[in-house]
Amino acid sequence: MGKEGIMDLLGERQAQLFLQYNQRLNSLEFEDKIKELAKIRDEEGYIAESKKINKKDQRNGTYELLEYNCPILQVAEKHWEACVVETELFKKILDGEIETSHTAAKGDAICRFIIKPNKQEFL
Repeated sequence: MGKEGIMDLLGERQAQLFLQYNQRLNSLEFEDKIKELAKIRDEEGYIAESKKINKKDQRNGTYELLEYNCPILQVAEKHWEACVVETELFKKILDGEIETSHTAAKGDAICRFIIKPNKQEFL
């Protein structure tokens, strides 16, 4: 399967996951969405947890999602786009800013996502 086929497959997977996740996250507040996303990912085998970051240099509302296992690691090691697609999924489902600081596909022990609410623009 070529790169185009992989991207199609990853896009289909993202669309399916979005629908599944949205059913559980849709009506929740931002912080609760992150907690529920961690529960979902844990159920899927990612061994996930979420934490609020309470550092003085971080603004309120910053969280991290940690995944200690990657069920799609073999795919992600060969096709880094898998990690990008998952990060995009988190952005869409949480309506937030997502920074990926660690990925198992690049040799880190965990996947770590820093999550912040989208900045509100005031007129």
